[in-house]
Amino acid sequence: MILEIKNLDVFYGRAHALQGVSLAFDKGIVAVVGRNGMGKTTLCNAITGLVPARGSVKFNGEEILGLPAHAITDKGIGYVPQGRRVWPSLSVDEHLKLSSTKGPWTVERIYQTFPRLAERKRNGGAELSGGEQQMLAISRALLFNPKLLVMDE
Repeated sequence: MILEIKNLDVFYGRAHALQGVSLAFDKGIVAVVGRNGMGKTTLCNAITGLVPARGSVKFNGEEILGLPAHAITDKGIGYVPQGRRVWPSLSVDEHLKLSSTKGPWTVERIYQTFPRLAERKRNGGAELSGGEQQMLAISRALLFNPKLLVMDE
């Protein structure tokens, strides 16, 4: 299993947001769906280390629950958060260069994959359409060359 979650609990104060969630994912494309307020974003945030949780989250057999978010990213999990979180004053090119690391995903490859971003590379985040902002958010995550991409949208 690439990702194995067992008995995951997340609390916000006294509110028990996730209760005993257990899931296992092998390679491929998997979607977790549900109504608003069912905990999908909380699940994504727990996997990526953005909220404290109890239980177990294993990535490629290694326990990652409790690690800081940057360490989880370093292990190979990329995250595209809900709401895109694009900086309004940074250009597309600046966003990508801030995220760029060594590996198969480069800024040049991003521009080949998303030609619209190449056309808008000097535009600020606030000047992009919602779809263009989404492409930029996905591109930032890909530039970390993840083995697993968690997308909350």
